[in-house]
Amino acid sequence: RNLKRDIQGGTDFSTALSKYPNIFTVGYVALVRAGEATGRLYKSMSDLAGYLEGAERLKEKVKSAMTYPLFILCFAFLVVLGVVFFLIPKFEDMFSQAGAQLPLLTRMVVGASHFAIQTWPYMLGIVIVGIFAFKKALKIRSFRYQFDKYILRIPIIGKDIIHKSLMAQFCHTLSALLSGGVGLSTSLDITSKVVHHLPVEGAIGFIRDKVVAGANMSDEIRAQKLFPGLVGKMVAVGERTGTIDEMLSRTAKYYDDELDNIIQKLT
Repeated sequence: RNLKRDIQGGTDFSTALSKYPNIFTVGYVALVRAGEATGRLYKSMSDLAGYLEGAERLKEKVKSAMTYPLFILCFAFLVVLGVVFFLIPKFEDMFSQAGAQLPLLTRMVVGASHFAIQTWPYMLGIVIVGIFAFKKALKIRSFRYQFDKYILRIPIIGKDIIHKSLMAQFCHTLSALLSGGVGLSTSLDITSKVVHHLPVEGAIGFIRDKVVAGANMSDEIRAQKLFPGLVGKMVAVGERTGTIDEMLSRTAKYYDDELDNIIQKLT
């Protein structure tokens, strides 16, 4: 209703949308503004719908990849708690009644069980405080940067799933913006804000600054260690043929397929 009122009052559609950043993102508004400028708003909206559907599918892929391993880990943790708090004390009574000398490893396990039973309120408090402190620390940009950087080093989850999803997101977003008529500098600036990963955001910002200064985007992408060689090569082909958006779209499709394969193997 507010959008309708603003437009009837003479406000541009894109300007009206920009008043609600929590609903309509910067990239969303930029694509609409480009459609207004070219007189092809209907095409921009159609491309935007396709981009948003693809972004949602990408989120679901990452969620499905993370959910199963997390479920297994949580289940295993609950089983260990059950063994430590309930099963081991019962076995200890049986061994003590038999009067047998327990092996060293068994005594260590029993000792760990005693320690956990006696100190579980303190351990629970430490965990709660640790989670609270971690959430607070994530709001500090320097800590968040190092945390995001460390995540990419985690085998499979970080190196494959998260990294490939970031590359797919980068290619999808930049391709959608360029094909929608948004300028390269603006497109890179918006893409850096979409990825929600500080090291990648910084790398995209650095690439944008170099491109504005006159450098080739493909050369600057290749210079960034966070970007695989494939992305730089495909962008280089796009620069030579004038089809950067199409090459980025193909690259995004490749990483989407790679994510599907990794998730199937992981499951």
